[in-house]
Amino acid sequence: MENLNVPGIGTKTSKKSKRQMIIGAVAASLLLVAVVFGATSNFFGALKSPVITFNVNLASSPVSNTVTGGDLNVPLAGFTFTASSTGSVTLNSLSVVGFIDDENGGASYQKGTSTDAGSLPVSSVVTSVWLEDSSGNVLGSAGTFDTKGKVSFTGLSFAIAASTTQTITVYGNISSSAGYNSVADRVCVDIPTVKDISATDSSGKTAGPQLVTHNTVGSSLVYIEIPVPEEALTFSIDEDSSDVEEESASSGTGSSSDSAGTESASSGTGSSSDSAGTESASSGTGSSSSDSSGTGSSYSGSGS
Repeated sequence: MENLNVPGIGTKTSKKSKRQMIIGAVAASLLLVAVVFGATSNFFGALKSPVITFNVNLASSPVSNTVTGGDLNVPLAGFTFTASSTGSVTLNSLSVVGFIDDENGGASYQKGTSTDAGSLPVSSVVTSVWLEDSSGNVLGSAGTFDTKGKVSFTGLSFAIAASTTQTITVYGNISSSAGYNSVADRVCVDIPTVKDISATDSSGKTAGPQLVTHNTVGSSLVYIEIPVPEEALTFSIDEDSSDVEEESASSGTGSSSDSAGTESASSGTGSSSDSAGTESASSGTGSSSSDSSGTGSSYSGSGS
């Protein structure tokens, strides 16, 4: 049986097959693009700035205060954390920095260590630091200022609901020796940068803090002042008094007298007696000088 070679049939079938291959390749390419684009979109979406933000401000309480060396549980400064309406945030860690002025309120606050009247670290004035919420609950663990004046608190898990404000207060214990170098010590604490705050939103993504107001030198500065200890002042006053007494004794005027306060002389048989400093002579010519105040008066004549 002969094979019939119908013109155009083989060529038509071949063209249709190529068209299908092209369509399939285009479809596969579009699918690949869609997959890659979707994955890439998610990747770059993760790198975008956080959608959830919150504001940090210096709280209105506590205010500046004068305390005594050895005082405990002293509020140093407060900060408010306000979540936006877009979602809640959780504060995970927070660092604060201590600044110190050791020249009796000269407004030259130095980070970590004062060099105003010798080297004085803030940790020598405030010996321990911790955080509390508005209900008095301690957040994390107490710490101490390092050589740069920073103390970090981790593992806080402090929740701030959307559109709400929470307050955190920094507390400290004051050294009983504070009031160093015979001048008052002043200390303030602050959150210097957003790098000192770590928080996440409800999905675990990084939340973006916005530092609105700081605890900086100026009219709004909140600080504690520790005056020179009273015993140091008393010792200084006593030293001054002793110096005055010693000087008075060495350069003053002295006087001496006996109970009669007089000296008597008689040229004959005579007697003299007078507790007030007067003299009588029984016979002969006598002279006497007496004065209870140390100045002499002279008398001469016949005794009787």
